[in-house]
Amino acid sequence: MDESLEPLLLVIGGDALVERVCAELTATAGHQVRVAWSLDAKREHAFRSLGVTVTSLDPRSDDSLRAAGVMEASSLLALSEDDGLNLSIGLRARNLNPKIRVVLRQFNVTLGEKLGEVLPDCATLSPAVHSAATYAASAL
Repeated sequence: MDESLEPLLLVIGGDALVERVCAELTATAGHQVRVAWSLDAKREHAFRSLGVTVTSLDPRSDDSLRAAGVMEASSLLALSEDDGLNLSIGLRARNLNPKIRVVLRQFNVTLGEKLGEVLPDCATLSPAVHSAATYAASAL
């Protein structure tokens, strides 16, 4: 299939979680995965070795989000370690592309729940909630 016809999943962030999410996404077919973040050479190589396109930039502006492909993206995953930055990027992405699905990493569970309630086609995930269940299950 022509890659240009496949939906674009735009991922914001550059830590180990983002790398693992990209590994999971690239293990499935039918979409393109692009990371937009200022990465060091080693991390950029790790993403590229997964088959992820890397757009090295700081996604804190509308121009940067446009350059990363937000207008064409079907989904945006804002997965930085900063709740406020993730929210800001998600809201700006939705303003630029009203049809985009937004997935936000939110450490603040209460804020994440509220955002999921008020933003259409938005999911918020808290690493603390998911890891707590994993730790408990591992102990049992």
